[in-house]
Amino acid sequence: MTNRILVLLFIQLCLLGNLPLAAAEKLVQLNQAKIHFEYTEGNFENVTDLLETFLKSKSTCSQSDSVFLNKHLGVVYAASPATREKGKYFLLKMLAASSKSDLSDMFVSEDIDKLFASVKLENEARLRSPKMDSLALMEAPWKKIESSKKEIAEKKSTPVPKEAKIKASNSHMWLWATLGGIALIATGTYFLIQNQPEPVTKIYDVKKDPLITQSAPL
Repeated sequence: MTNRILVLLFIQLCLLGNLPLAAAEKLVQLNQAKIHFEYTEGNFENVTDLLETFLKSKSTCSQSDSVFLNKHLGVVYAASPATREKGKYFLLKMLAASSKSDLSDMFVSEDIDKLFASVKLENEARLRSPKMDSLALMEAPWKKIESSKKEIAEKKSTPVPKEAKIKASNSHMWLWATLGGIALIATGTYFLIQNQPEPVTKIYDVKKDPLITQSAPL
């Protein structure tokens, strides 16, 4: 009986011991050295392309890779005013993965240092109040901006139907014809006014004009 219990315990321990191994097999490792090299060389577009591609794949990574990914995306996006809110979001995610994370190896500007200080304060507030989902609050604005840009790009790329083009062309032709007609009328009127003969003032001689009788003096 005792041996049977020991065997069952041994099997359970083996199964539990294999769980981390099974989870580890699903992890996808980032090439941190390559990505950081691109960052130090100033190839920021390559950095965002590599990391955004990884995010879109929805792969699982280690805590170290998660901190690395969010740190690099956060710093690169925070450097541009147009994507600053997006940068703050990734920096906050970095702190959520590890509250001890810093930017000491990123050689950032003073402005980004100040931004990161404000993000750390937000993270501390989030930890004090679990109900305050600042990650979701920060994600909303830049996602809305990106979706708006996408809609505008899609509208621009949508081909205009031939019928609409014909109607637009016809309306433009009608407009130009109308304006041309008005211009012709105005020009003709002007020339007519300019070419009219000047009125001749007639002076009648009462003595010579037989149709006019002189009244007798009183």
